[in-house]
Amino acid sequence: MESSLVVLGLLLVLVLISLGLDTHQCTLLSKSGMALLVGVLCGLAIAADEELYARLDFRYSVFFDILLPPIIYEAGFSVQRLAFFHNVGAILSTAILGTLISATVTGLLLFAAGQAACIPEIEWIEAFLFGALVSAVDPVATLACFNKLHVPPLLFNIVFGESVLNDAVAIALYQSLLRYHSAGDVSALVLLQVLVQTFSILLGSIAISLVLTLFAAFCFVRTTSLRAFPVYEVLVCFIVALATYFAADTCAMSGIVSLFFAGMLTAHYMCPAMSVPGQTFFHHALEAAAFVCESLVYVFMGVSASLCFVQVADAERIHHTDVDWAFVAWTCGVLLLGRALNTFPLLLVANRYRVPSERVTLPMMVVIWFTGLRGAVSFALVTTWSYVDSNGTSHRKLMITTTLFVVMATTWLIGGATGPLVRGLQLAQCRQSHGERLAITPECDRHEPVAKLAVRQRSLSQTTSLEHQPSRAEEREVGAPSVRRLQAVFALWIDRWRAFDETHLMPLFGRAHQPVAVAQPASIAPQSVDPIEEDLQATEPTAPMAGSVSYE
Repeated sequence: MESSLVVLGLLLVLVLISLGLDTHQCTLLSKSGMALLVGVLCGLAIAADEELYARLDFRYSVFFDILLPPIIYEAGFSVQRLAFFHNVGAILSTAILGTLISATVTGLLLFAAGQAACIPEIEWIEAFLFGALVSAVDPVATLACFNKLHVPPLLFNIVFGESVLNDAVAIALYQSLLRYHSAGDVSALVLLQVLVQTFSILLGSIAISLVLTLFAAFCFVRTTSLRAFPVYEVLVCFIVALATYFAADTCAMSGIVSLFFAGMLTAHYMCPAMSVPGQTFFHHALEAAAFVCESLVYVFMGVSASLCFVQVADAERIHHTDVDWAFVAWTCGVLLLGRALNTFPLLLVANRYRVPSERVTLPMMVVIWFTGLRGAVSFALVTTWSYVDSNGTSHRKLMITTTLFVVMATTWLIGGATGPLVRGLQLAQCRQSHGERLAITPECDRHEPVAKLAVRQRSLSQTTSLEHQPSRAEEREVGAPSVRRLQAVFALWIDRWRAFDETHLMPLFGRAHQPVAVAQPASIAPQSVDPIEEDLQATEPTAPMAGSVSYE
């Protein structure tokens, strides 16, 4: 009971702090950074109460089974699918290849530093394990800053898409490496097997998400009585999402990947078929759940961090004497280097296949490199550290304290410096109109019902697709004819897929497709009705349909 009151009090404090940060558009302080600080202060305040302290300590099972699912599901639900797939090349290269490069560089350099006696010596399989877990990035503070500064949509979408898939790749790689308990078991063939297992986990997770979510959507749209009960609509969506997450974990796949794609499929198929009250309720309930879970994650991390400053009798707990500052410094340095070696080369390659107006500029690359924060996923993975080297030595406490201080440093220092860096590189845009701000992310304004957001985004996506048509001058600048042919083929397949989805999949898994009504002449159209409101009314279940709602 006492721990519950403490948690509720901390949440109330964080809500008030977040309200103040959003009201004053503060970018030097982030919500995650403040939650981490509140957790540290709370841990120091209750250090004398061992029972209460133990209840508020960070737990791996609580994080992955309770706190993480709403965060990932909300990320998949709110992602702009049109922008995500438009930038899929850059996102997948930085999320998959970039994570593998970062983990490899981190592992190799830490192993070499240990061999040179610059840091405690560790085996190379141990170094790769640590490199994999610490390569998971956390975009919470970065994306909040991006929203306030209205950065270019391209920058936001790449950082957002990369961050979610990056966590899944890091977890899959870490779990694959855990199967080998000795450095002597590892060879070039084994490393190749690790890569194959990692990609198999990702593809299997997507398959599980597709099967379960589409089957649920097929049943959902045919249960017409659900429209009269918005609460049941929301419950069905949440239950299906959790089913994909735990089914993937049960099959030794990635629950994060399954849940992320389940969120995208829910927004695309199931949500348009819901009643308008159900859409609004689901939208705000999911956002509130994600906020609570993100806040609690950082609070629990802060409580765990306070252990380093409190003398305890338990030998299993970490203490400040377990911190090796040289190891922390080397880790921070190699993480920045590893991220640079994957961000700049991969994005430069991606630019070769993009028209000049859509290329990632050098200032954007600098921001993407700099904002590779480390967060809760890294700390959750390191709490499961069980590796023992050939000498029978365990570096568990060293890895936990190093990860903890890396997370704190990146959240406070890099998270706070993101705003000045974005302004200094002139990537912060002035406040735009309401419709234009939706081009950045659906999270920019969540005070409207989901249906109204859908209408705005539908018209916006139509104009955006026209704006992205390259001119003849741009086509001449793209490069070789083979590159232009590749772009044309990709655009053709995208158009064919959208037509196939609208014609065949939407009637099965979403709102049935209906032809768009012919617009009335301007002379007889009512001038007092807001066109947005008029289109919104067309989405009501009892009103004549003017067209299917698109969440792109």
